[in-house]
Amino acid sequence: MNIYEPNRWLCIRLRVEVDSVGTGQRMVYKTFTVKPGQSVIHTFPSDFQARWVRFRTDKSCTSTTLLNYQPTYLAQP
Repeated sequence: MNIYEPNRWLCIRLRVEVDSVGTGQRMVYKTFTVKPGQSVIHTFPSDFQARWVRFRTDKSCTSTTLLNYQPTYLAQP
């Protein structure tokens, strides 16, 4: 049995918003266009700093975001 899901084949736009100083003022850092089932891997620049990072989509969907933080002093040479 096939269930019709209207947004199943549509791409979403995933917007990364950051608050650099913790005031609640967010700005768009980057926007990704993501196909269904696609993974996006992004490495923030080494000087990237933010108090808050928020991920928003332009369509209702189920998604997961994973941030892997590794301080510079722990990075492998």
